[in-house]
Amino acid sequence: MAHPRRAGERYCVLQPPSDVCRACAEKPCAGACRFDLLVTDGRVANANWLDCDGCGACTSACPQGIHLVRMREAVGGLSPPVYFPHPGPQQTLIAVALAAARARRADIGAVVVASVSGSTAALLAQALEGTGTRLVCIADSHHWPGGWKPVLAAANRARLERYGAHLVRDYREPDRPVALGEGTSKVWVHPAGITRLLAGMGGGGVPVAVLASCLAVEAGAVRPGSRVVAVAGTRAGADTALVLRANPWGELLSPDPARRLQVYEYLCLAPG
Repeated sequence: MAHPRRAGERYCVLQPPSDVCRACAEKPCAGACRFDLLVTDGRVANANWLDCDGCGACTSACPQGIHLVRMREAVGGLSPPVYFPHPGPQQTLIAVALAAARARRADIGAVVVASVSGSTAALLAQALEGTGTRLVCIADSHHWPGGWKPVLAAANRARLERYGAHLVRDYREPDRPVALGEGTSKVWVHPAGITRLLAGMGGGGVPVAVLASCLAVEAGAVRPGSRVVAVAGTRAGADTALVLRANPWGELLSPDPARRLQVYEYLCLAPG
C-alpha cells in the first residue's frame, strides 16, 4: 500500500519514459524490480508505485544505463511536488496515489475530486477504503450547455455510493461577481475569471481543483475554511492534486488572509 513519507525520507520519481526509455526487447528493468512496479516501456504499473525505495536495480539492469529513478529528499515532512511533463489521463494512478497518501493525515477534512464520469473518483474511493476519509465527487451537471446529458457511469456511481461519497451533480457555477480589494480600490471580478487566472499558479488543473473545492463548499459537502485535498485534471483523468483551504465563492479573494484562498501544498502538477 502507498504510505505517507516521513521527514527526510528519500523517495523516487520515475522520469518521463518517453524521454528516457528505449523500450528494448529484453525488458530487463521490469524483471529486476522486486516490487513489480514497471511495465515494459518503463512506466509505473499501478497505484502502488510509492512502494519504490529507489534501490536502483532497474537502472543497473538497463543495457543503456538509463536512470529510471531520481532520488529527492523530503523537506520539513513535505515531499516535493511531482511535475508531469505532459497533462493527460496517463498520470491518473500517480495523482490518485499521492492524494490518497496525503489524505490519510489527520489535518485533511476531505478529498474533493472533479470527476465527470466518476472514474477517477472511483479509483480514489478504492484507495481510501477503510480510512474513513470523506470523499466528495463533483460530477456532471444540469446547467451545462446543451441541456442535461448525464455522464456519470452507473458502475462508478454505485461504487461511490457504497463508499459513502458525497455526489455533487445538480450544481451551477455562480454568475455573480466577487469583490477584490476594499474601499475605493474595490473591483468586481467574475469567479470564472478568477479560476482562469489561477492557471498561472501551476497549470491547467489548478483552476479546476479550486473550482471543485468551491462547489463542494457551496453544496454543503465541505466545511468552509477546512483543509482539503483537491484532485483535478487538465483533460480526462487526473494530473493535479493540491492541498488547499476550501472557500465559498465570495471568499476566494477575501481581504482577510485567514479567510481567502490558500494553497498549502502542491502534490502533483501538469502544464496547462
